[in-house]
Amino acid sequence: MNNLPLVTVVVVNRNYACYLPECVESVLGQTYRSMEVIVVDDGSTDDSLNVLKRYQRCLRVIQQPNRGVSAARNTGISASAGKWVAFLDSDDAWRPEKLQQQSKYFQDSSVGMVFSGVEYIDHSGCSLGYTSPEISNDILPQLVTFAPLTIAGGSTAVVRVDCLRDLGGFDEKLSTSADLDMWIRIAAQHEIRAVAAPLVKCRRHASSMSLNTALFEHDNYRLLTKVFSSPHCRHIYHLKRQSLGKFYMVLAGSFFWERQLYRAMRSALKALFYRPSELKYLLGLPLRLLRRIDGRRAVR
Repeated sequence: MNNLPLVTVVVVNRNYACYLPECVESVLGQTYRSMEVIVVDDGSTDDSLNVLKRYQRCLRVIQQPNRGVSAARNTGISASAGKWVAFLDSDDAWRPEKLQQQSKYFQDSSVGMVFSGVEYIDHSGCSLGYTSPEISNDILPQLVTFAPLTIAGGSTAVVRVDCLRDLGGFDEKLSTSADLDMWIRIAAQHEIRAVAAPLVKCRRHASSMSLNTALFEHDNYRLLTKVFSSPHCRHIYHLKRQSLGKFYMVLAGSFFWERQLYRAMRSALKALFYRPSELKYLLGLPLRLLRRIDGRRAVR
């Protein structure tokens, strides 16, 4: 065990006392034992701190005023003693073998990050389905063109700590796209590996930040502006129009589903401006909406 690199697990929490026990116990139950656990509480106003007292012998709690997920993760990175840092949102949970399966890449100095597949669950823990990552040797084009089945959420990631520090940590001006921004910056300079198995249970519920479409629009526009001005991403500058076309089409679909028809149409027109081939996807939106409605009715 002494030969295993130390992994710092950074759990970020804000007002998820109801999910914290499952989250923390999934970390403490890991078969990979060379780890330290830091919980950064980002200004919780619920019973979170009392819940964490049950585990005070097994982890360290850092309290800070509410500054957002990126700032909380950066606090955890600064306090880390590990060679690798694994991130976990407090409404998610890990399979017991998560770190063990990812550890096969820990000795490869060319690898900057390892992630895994995901099982999506609802607020009560019922399964909503699985995703397995599909990546090529050069993952960067997939990330900037919003390819599906690439990296599904921050709770899957284990990152070499010197990569995080060299890159200056997470961008604290971003929220919903902070993960993607970091993965892109890592992919531009380091190798990324994946374990296909769904080693993370990622919770979807009404308060999930990922469901905020307007915030997604703001954050990802800033992200793409950064990408296509970065010298480390020069070799993918030719993908700019494809990337913006895909971005605005994703927005069009999200706004359409939310019945924000003006915003959906505006985003769709921008998508077609950058990438006319998105017309086929656009024409299929009404049919996909009807299928989703029928599917929800069937479940009820």
